[in-house]
Amino acid sequence: MPQTHTPASMHRWSSLKSELLWTYDGIEQSYGEPMTVDHRQGYWLWLIHKGEVTVSVGDKQWTARPGQWILSPNAVISQRFSPNARILSIHFRCQWPTGENLFAGTEGIVWSAQLTPKLERSVVALQRLARRHFPEARLDLFLKSASYPLFMRFQHGFTLFLAEFSEAMTRFERQFTHFGTHDDRLTAAINCIHSSPQNEAFPWESLAKETGLSRKHLDRLFYGQFGTTSRSYWEKMKMDECIRLLETTSLPMKEVGYHLGFKQASHFSSWFTKHLGRAPGDHRENGARLQALGSVAKL
Repeated sequence: MPQTHTPASMHRWSSLKSELLWTYDGIEQSYGEPMTVDHRQGYWLWLIHKGEVTVSVGDKQWTARPGQWILSPNAVISQRFSPNARILSIHFRCQWPTGENLFAGTEGIVWSAQLTPKLERSVVALQRLARRHFPEARLDLFLKSASYPLFMRFQHGFTLFLAEFSEAMTRFERQFTHFGTHDDRLTAAINCIHSSPQNEAFPWESLAKETGLSRKHLDRLFYGQFGTTSRSYWEKMKMDECIRLLETTSLPMKEVGYHLGFKQASHFSSWFTKHLGRAPGDHRENGARLQALGSVAKL
């Protein structure tokens, strides 16, 4: 039997960071070639219209065929679509401020679309909205500029989708994860960090105002709860965004750096190399975008 939803305070739920990254309905253009993909952050959900896809992690394997949904495992996976496979796809994040996905469990799930008819309708509605307003957008939907009313229309549709996604996960007995902190000051600090523009300096003054703590006291609590300092957490969040931009967009390096607050390309390159041991250009040239995402044809 499906499990009931886990209760939590409205404040706790409001701290979730949810973002629609892309949605499309089309031909998957990997041409039957296998790809290695990092799906550890966020969710990849596909409804197979034509053909099939096989996803594997180690000796475990999941195959979805027409009329079936597949939720990709949260892992580095190997995926292979049959030639000319046609899919309805959505990629999104729904995470606690600490970076944990909303639901526990890392394995894939395959199920009949007939079990969750509202889920398909919610994704189709989002895909149509995206096609109407951004007909050329594919994997870069999250970077498109929109007015606030249009953004809220997307948020409304995305919220309806998340409700249906939650129902599906509950049906398959996926438990909610809850980030461990119950200290409201740490919750405020995490929310402050996530709401601060990444092209600006580390928001220490805002952190002090929101938490009422000295930097030393905040970092002692922060390290005890999360195993890192507030500044290191900020840097990791910035690096995660950097990698996402490198892997999912064709933005020039200078613009990626500017987006993250670097006024000079050389400073951006040095920062990236210091953290990952390779230049940002090398990361992109290694085929990160193609391996991680594939491409989509217009119908």
